[in-house]
Amino acid sequence: MLGVLKKISKEDVAKEVERLSSSWESNPSPLHRKKLKTLSTLLNQKRIADLENMLDWKYHILMLKLEQLESIQEIREVDEVLLEAKNGKLLRIPLHSKYWLVEEECLFWMRKSLEAPLSHEGFERYMKALQLLCDKYGVENPLKKGA
Repeated sequence: MLGVLKKISKEDVAKEVERLSSSWESNPSPLHRKKLKTLSTLLNQKRIADLENMLDWKYHILMLKLEQLESIQEIREVDEVLLEAKNGKLLRIPLHSKYWLVEEECLFWMRKSLEAPLSHEGFERYMKALQLLCDKYGVENPLKKGA
């Protein structure tokens, strides 16, 4: 699965961050100030790919998040780019958000499945997320029956 990700380097991300930062700093509207703050959080906050030490995924996901951040036109949507699956008494996955990434959800479920057996519902959601990921990148699901 990793081979289907577009190869994005740390330098690619740095160039895009510089481009976005320069653009937003040159026009410091409330929306752009909020985007700059969120950009800083994205760059400094550990996310699931960091926790798994999966740098290829990290930079790929980060570039997707930068694209999302750039596309936002409403200040109220900016914080949604930071949403990610959370662990607590209940697992919370931000499926309601158009800024949710199936890449991060798959990594989340992978991590959860390595920590302990998944519940039936957790397993079903993991398989659904994996299928969504396969569909997104046009690859056959290696876990699908008959594949």
